[in-house]
Amino acid sequence: FVCGKSPEGVLVGVVIPDTEAIKSLSFSSSADLKAALLKELDTLGRSNALHGFELLKNIHIEEGVTEWGPHNGFLTPTMKLKRTAFTTHYGDILDSLYAELKGGKGKGLRSRL
Repeated sequence: FVCGKSPEGVLVGVVIPDTEAIKSLSFSSSADLKAALLKELDTLGRSNALHGFELLKNIHIEEGVTEWGPHNGFLTPTMKLKRTAFTTHYGDILDSLYAELKGGKGKGLRSRL
């Protein structure tokens, strides 16, 4: 799930990594895993010609959910995103991701073209 708030100027997101793929890799901490996922998302985005402002600057790794779907209220029966459900459920987390960036723990808040 990708969230962009106009006043913030950057994108943040919530990801559910493939647990089998993560288990096969060894990370010494969740911070290392987060950094590796952000780097991979950045590389993937740039290889698909995304601009800096279209790339995620911070992410939350969701551990309590294995998938989003109609069964847990995040998607409609026709598999459309229920944005309100995401922002309600992850609102505090998204705010904390932006706060981390403002606190200097992530990349800069404004992307440069």
